[in-house]
Amino acid sequence: MKKNNKNITMLFTEEHYGKTISEALSAYLKRFTSTNDLATAASRTSVSPSTAKGVVYRQNSLTEHNSKAIIELMKIAVENRKNNVEYENTLIKEVEQETGLTL
Repeated sequence: MKKNNKNITMLFTEEHYGKTISEALSAYLKRFTSTNDLATAASRTSVSPSTAKGVVYRQNSLTEHNSKAIIELMKIAVENRKNNVEYENTLIKEVEQETGLTL
């Protein structure tokens, strides 16, 4: 059964603005997104890529304006993670079939 996840578009509230994002969110975004993903999210939301990167790397505080880029980047990260898991599962099955090992 899947968790009932909070809607990503409602990720931030007024209490988040003026602060850096959490270390966990920063790590997640860095792990599951690329520089190109960051540029895409920034472009889609009219936020400077350097500003968005500063938020991800916890050098800039979150604002209502730049939060749009972070929300867009989070959507990309979730999709990238999903694709990574599917790809990894496929590789594991192939290696198991080729080697007879259970991974």
